[in-house]
Amino acid sequence: MASAMEMPRSGPSNAVAPAAQRGMSEDWLAVCIGLLVFTLSLGLLFGADLLGWAVKTSVWMVPAKALAPVSKNFSTWPGITSLLATFGFLLVILVLGARAMRTNGQLCLLVPWQLGLHRSHA
Repeated sequence: MASAMEMPRSGPSNAVAPAAQRGMSEDWLAVCIGLLVFTLSLGLLFGADLLGWAVKTSVWMVPAKALAPVSKNFSTWPGITSLLATFGFLLVILVLGARAMRTNGQLCLLVPWQLGLHRSHA
């Protein structure tokens, strides 16, 4: 029978917890990204259309009219330009978010995921 001195302790240890080594949690990061986009959308109250370039899809008969910018202020932009701007904005936000979470070399997975090239686990 093991004595009390040989029993492992379940109390706090000197090892650093893995959560303390990581960056920001996914939940707080989602809140911060949401607040950033919300704050950018408030620019309309001050006369600045900061997100009007984002892509909007609509019902279409001609493929060239499938994509368009959200705002009429950017109506001169072709739909593909608006799509690329939206993709670039999301890519930058997601890369900054991944860096805030201190991911280890997983940034290369963002582009295929964003393009829809990930495999579903059905």
